[in-house]
Amino acid sequence: MRRGGRVVMASVRCPEPVVERIRESGIEHQLLHECELGDTQDVAASLRLGKELGAEWMVLDGYHFDESYQQQVSGHGIEVLAVDDYGHCTTWHCDAVLNQNLGSENWPRSATTNANMQRLMGSSFALIREEFVESIHEAKETVFPARRILVTMGGADPVNATMMVLKALEKTNFKDLDIRVLVGGANPHQEKLEAFAAGSQNRIEILCNVRDMPSMYEWADGVISAGGSTCWEWLAYGLPGAVVTIADNQEPVVAELATQKLALTLGWFTQFDVGSWAVQLENWIIGKQVGAGFCERRRAIDGHGATRTAAFLAAGLWCRMAQSKDSELYFNWASDPVVRASGFHTDELKWGDHCKWFDKMIKSPDTYLYVVSNAFDEKVGQVRLTPDPSGFLEIGFSVAQDFRGKGMGTKILQAVLERALSDNSEVRGFIARVKKENQASAKIFSQLGFEPSEDDPKHGCLVYLKNIT
Repeated sequence: MRRGGRVVMASVRCPEPVVERIRESGIEHQLLHECELGDTQDVAASLRLGKELGAEWMVLDGYHFDESYQQQVSGHGIEVLAVDDYGHCTTWHCDAVLNQNLGSENWPRSATTNANMQRLMGSSFALIREEFVESIHEAKETVFPARRILVTMGGADPVNATMMVLKALEKTNFKDLDIRVLVGGANPHQEKLEAFAAGSQNRIEILCNVRDMPSMYEWADGVISAGGSTCWEWLAYGLPGAVVTIADNQEPVVAELATQKLALTLGWFTQFDVGSWAVQLENWIIGKQVGAGFCERRRAIDGHGATRTAAFLAAGLWCRMAQSKDSELYFNWASDPVVRASGFHTDELKWGDHCKWFDKMIKSPDTYLYVVSNAFDEKVGQVRLTPDPSGFLEIGFSVAQDFRGKGMGTKILQAVLERALSDNSEVRGFIARVKKENQASAKIFSQLGFEPSEDDPKHGCLVYLKNIT
């Protein structure tokens, strides 16, 4: 939607609160009537709706979208992406498959009947919701012992794993913990949990149908959750986590968390032992069993997964603000002989000078450095926007060597200018200074609607302007 696309969610049946949430997000919802999940009527209704909408992609999320369903909806002029969880299909019959699970890029690959099928695999595609994207950058490292504990086992928790966790916490030597328990609308155990909370030695709040999840993670020192996609959220905040397995499809997630030491894994709820869990959680609270550190947890989930996925669906690019870690990348780009020759500074670039410049640029509130990538994180180029005396932002850009001659210059700038306008609504316009012999760049700016202005004799270049009205 941020890229200007239209999104429609269709379902055979969907709880009304979920429909309301979808519509509050500005997304259309269509109910498919007289269908059962995954049956032939479902196929027919979905294809009919897709054609009415002129859809380019049909995204399937659910275990009932099996091999037979994929075969029936494929080949009708709408590309199909299937969301995977733990390999619920032996063979894929679609154009792309998305598995956001940590480490899934290294899992054994299921067969496919489509030789051109693309695989969007691993936590770089984790679909973190939009409300988290800004707040995760302000995350702070936990100081142990962790006193504020967030407990969340999903919307239903039919086995009441939440109660098991609370009983284990009650058995630790900590008697003054602040515990927030998130209870979904489908949880049948709310009254029991409230009764337990009333008699606890800890301070326990039972919160129902919480909408503002960022505030929950910002409050917490640590999270105890089921092994589902919630893990990607608290990892993005760098929070220490403890995980309970409550469903088969969570096993690969929990196994990978354990392998990479990103969380304390308590095991299956069926193996619950209050004494054992209490000992493990007490060690976790004091910081002995948290595994990897704050920075390692945050690196596992960078928050750009939805943007990468959208870039893939739109056959486009995505951009992010440059960070300290990009200094060497920028140095290599700027040192490229082709880039030096087309720029205004042709002297050899020294590493020390570059580091001082780069550090100054990324810390400046008035300067924007963007790294532009494709969906698979291949770095395509960079764009620099700096203040100009005219009040406009001056553009400097370069295309990575492997992507030159493919029309990427226009795409890179288009992506960044759109992003810059969303980052700063007060931008008056953009200015570009181009060497007279650099016809390729001149053509790019003309294609993007820049108007030629007076030549700049001081720099011996052409000037192009784009007003924002």
